[in-house]
Amino acid sequence: RFRAPNVSCATIKVPRDWHHPGNGKTWDIRISQAKNIDVKNARYKGTIFVNPGGPGGEGLVWGAAMQARTPDLNPYYNYIGFDPRGVGQSSHALCMYPLDTSSTDPNEEARAIGTTCSKNEDVKTINTEQTAYDMDFIRTLLAAPKLSYIGYSYGTWLGAWYEKLFGAKYGDKFVLDSST
Repeated sequence: RFRAPNVSCATIKVPRDWHHPGNGKTWDIRISQAKNIDVKNARYKGTIFVNPGGPGGEGLVWGAAMQARTPDLNPYYNYIGFDPRGVGQSSHALCMYPLDTSSTDPNEEARAIGTTCSKNEDVKTINTEQTAYDMDFIRTLLAAPKLSYIGYSYGTWLGAWYEKLFGAKYGDKFVLDSST
């Protein structure tokens, strides 16, 4: 774990379904911010979000990790790490599925999970598009005019979705590494 005096964590609430935010259902999203500079400072160049990939990779520590790994950028950038919905310290969907314990099929459990959980309304909201909306909400909460991004593996897919949905709101740095 990376620790620094300027790193803080928070839990925010987001709609479970950004297409129907008024239904009252929410997810908790755990975020960390390595705040090096105020967004109103003339030297501020951006806020960089980081996603380690997976899918399913926990990203909470990546704000502080990137700060430690890129000291030359610290005077100009803030870093955000977050556990996407369904991952790490963020909310998870519960899905109970029937399992035929007498079956000798090695894929029985995977089939039962897929069949049952794909119909679960909460599970359906744990996806890339909804996570991209979460990212823009976090950007807005932090008053960052634009979002810069570093994504690895599945994080490249997430970054591409963010750009597709919010293209005008991404900043000068957008790194997609080891694309899926």
